[in-house]
Amino acid sequence: MSMLQPSSCKGYQLKLPQIPQSPEYAQLDQYSRKKLSLDCRTGAAVNLSRANLFVHGGSTIPLNIENITILTLQKELIIYFSKTNNNKNNFGNLNQWISSEIFFLDLVSRTWHHMETTMDDSETNENLEIQNDLLSKDIQHGSLESPMKGRLFHSLCYFGSAVYIFGGLVVSPHTGYELIATNELWKLDLRTRKWSLISNDPRINRRYSHSM
Repeated sequence: MSMLQPSSCKGYQLKLPQIPQSPEYAQLDQYSRKKLSLDCRTGAAVNLSRANLFVHGGSTIPLNIENITILTLQKELIIYFSKTNNNKNNFGNLNQWISSEIFFLDLVSRTWHHMETTMDDSETNENLEIQNDLLSKDIQHGSLESPMKGRLFHSLCYFGSAVYIFGGLVVSPHTGYELIATNELWKLDLRTRKWSLISNDPRINRRYSHSM
């Protein structure tokens, strides 16, 4: 009996998402442009559904980490920003390097696409009050414009024309440089491209680097 031989494989060139050449996007700072370019992601959530590969969040800083813990991440970030005076001087808030953007790769055309999304602030959103409460807390700390924070080492799945993300690490609104775990469950309706908060029940343990 002959031995089984592996089937042949082939690499393909992929088209990365392009930042639109409009006045609105031309005024973006370097941090926002990195989040939209998908050049690098550390700790992004990834899931395959039919002919699409979804990628959400992650850090735009390239980190090579074997043992994923908050302390290890903080140490690697300190090392990264200490390498050159330029990086150290540019550090303002860790949110600058953590993305909340979502992309999908069309496996048929082999092209990446950036998905522009908004928050679901309609009255039909059952958790609108909780969602607005998160927003008000962020405004009090002077941190974010949206309750949908950027995150890394979270999980993602696709079900029923929607993408769900759970958990992960977000930047503490109290300091701007510490990472804390979250237990938020968010839903992105792919038909309306709107995010809505499904749950942040305190009875569910916060977690990161988990499966879903």
